[in-house]
Amino acid sequence: MLLFTIFLLIILMLLLIGFGSIFNMDDIAVNEKGITVIISIIALFSTVGGSYLGAKVAGDNALLLYKSEQNARKNDMAKKIYYSVYTNVVRISDFYVRYNEYVKLADYVKPLELNPLNKSTFSNQYIDLLEVPINLDRIINSEEFIAIDTNLQDDIFLLWQQVRNLVWMLNKQDEKRQGYDVEEVSKQLFKVMETTKKVTSQLSRNFD
Repeated sequence: MLLFTIFLLIILMLLLIGFGSIFNMDDIAVNEKGITVIISIIALFSTVGGSYLGAKVAGDNALLLYKSEQNARKNDMAKKIYYSVYTNVVRISDFYVRYNEYVKLADYVKPLELNPLNKSTFSNQYIDLLEVPINLDRIINSEEFIAIDTNLQDDIFLLWQQVRNLVWMLNKQDEKRQGYDVEEVSKQLFKVMETTKKVTSQLSRNFD
């Protein structure tokens, strides 16, 4: 736009010089011919300028439409991630509740005493928890993941690491068939829940 303005100023200066030269001439026929030429030049540049401005407006509108479509696509991608992460956050929270119900010892250093009433429910929540690292890994490696805020990306990645370590810890202790080391598991679960709260807080600000 700046170049076009400078170009118009130069043309205007040339026209003014041309007008001045013509009106300084004594020959009327030459004056009339000169005026006709100048009017033709003005018409030509008006046409060119109008075409330029029309093309620029059309180009600007097309760019705005493209940006609008890109933003809409990015928002759709981000929402897909939000809802996917949210379903896994719910699984983690459910596991946390059931785990605390399942733990019945006051002394968290000793192995876990099993509560038969809660064992079946806890097992179901445990199975759901096993899927969380897999789901988060799939989310992190999806093309939609780049559409969300980088801080949320970092927290989701941290959550994935922590839940994966928690699952590994539970599997390792379960293989010993001596119950869980409640203190160790609880410490890791506490880390998971702290990160879960951060993720949930960020998700809540992005839901409509």
